[in-house]
Amino acid sequence: MKMIGIAMTLLFGMRMTPSAELPLPAEESLRRAAQEIKLKNFNAAEQLLREVLRENPRSFIAHNLMGLVRLNEGKAAEARQAFEQATRINPRYAPAHVNLGNTLATLKQENAALKEFLAAIALQPKDPLALYNIGLIYGRQGKFEPAARYLNRAHALAPDDKGIMQALAGARISSGMKPEAEALISQMATRGQLNSQLRESLAVLWLENGEPAKGVKLIEQDPERASRFYELGFQKAKTLFDEGTYAESARVLEAIRGLQSPGAEFHDLLGSAYYLLDDPKKSSDELQEAVRLEPMVPEHYFRLGMVFLKHRTTEPAIYVFENALKARPDVPKLWMGLGLSYYLASKLEQAEKALRQALALDPRYETAYIVLGDLLSHAGKVDEAVEVFRKAIDVRPDLYLPYYYYGQASARQGKENCETGIQMLKKAIALNPSFAEAHYELGKALLQAGRINDSLAALKKSLDLKPELAQSHYQLGQLYRKLEVTSCFIEHTR
Repeated sequence: MKMIGIAMTLLFGMRMTPSAELPLPAEESLRRAAQEIKLKNFNAAEQLLREVLRENPRSFIAHNLMGLVRLNEGKAAEARQAFEQATRINPRYAPAHVNLGNTLATLKQENAALKEFLAAIALQPKDPLALYNIGLIYGRQGKFEPAARYLNRAHALAPDDKGIMQALAGARISSGMKPEAEALISQMATRGQLNSQLRESLAVLWLENGEPAKGVKLIEQDPERASRFYELGFQKAKTLFDEGTYAESARVLEAIRGLQSPGAEFHDLLGSAYYLLDDPKKSSDELQEAVRLEPMVPEHYFRLGMVFLKHRTTEPAIYVFENALKARPDVPKLWMGLGLSYYLASKLEQAEKALRQALALDPRYETAYIVLGDLLSHAGKVDEAVEVFRKAIDVRPDLYLPYYYYGQASARQGKENCETGIQMLKKAIALNPSFAEAHYELGKALLQAGRINDSLAALKKSLDLKPELAQSHYQLGQLYRKLEVTSCFIEHTR
């Protein structure tokens, strides 16, 4: 996400302060060159350094300073060559390693840069700049624990350095050191070091690390940034919902709710999350608000109706769907929801009419076919049910449920249709091998066909997949009892 990139850039931006320390006694021309670099008089500095290098080509200090000139001129490749020359001549000269690390970071060669910063720390363990840059690289690589470790060392050496504190706060959040991060952020707030942009960046990091409410606290007083954070949080919640982490999705939505007046999409998403978390009261409240805000959007009604159906409260579901259809009689899904509600309320005639209306509006609505076929089958209209399931298969030949119900219904038609039922159930299993109920129905059909060993295998498979499947236990018990009786009869007739 764009805002997250902004946050990471802010919190982990490489510091390019040049390191140009000189050993004593230093040559006067080198001192003057260093001063000219500080004053940004790069031509004058280059002339002085060229004179030094003519007299002493192995002056590692001169090569280091020449690298700074090139780096300030935007010539990173030439700067790298100068710094590398300085480190070759004197591998123990820490400033050249730091400057080379900065240059390599500029050239996007972070692993090589990290190696140089670590070399500098080995030579000068108390160099806060090198420690800081090591922490930044680890942070950009997503290695937040070592990032926090090096930044802690840098902070101990330079406790008032604002940049180090900012980076350390981000590393602590991202590495899970949440109490430590909060303490540091509180300290920065007391010192007046939390500007608006930094607050937003830290808020984004809190959001990304599962603490949206802490992020909200940082930006809630800034309307513009609060609005952006709301949008970012909403997108995060949608992503979490799509990933199946419904509790986290709801937590983000609840955290950002107060930043602005939520719209229907917000309430619909939160209501859907609570539906999947099995919290009917909260789900119903949110979805009713979505309906109030967008009374012509059928999805809100459908989800609200399904909340009631999930908990077998059919009368409220019927009320929702009937009212929805007054506004949108053209929506097949609402007719299907009404038909399912009537079916669960045992109002079969009304249910059949509603389901057939759904199919009249959308002849390819496979779910409506399946519900209608199941209704007809349970109503004893098996031939009609089989025909409905056949239509469902024509519409969705890749869906396992029509084959399952077709096979189940065919087996009920008697032995003459048993083989058809077996083939349909095998097709359902081929499309969804983990569907335990299909193995159970196959076991029943095989037993009806007299294929006892195959029936035993299918029933056992259903229990392997779903050990709590009561009907399989019962069917197996009956089958074993039958086999024992048969065995005893055979023994007695010998």
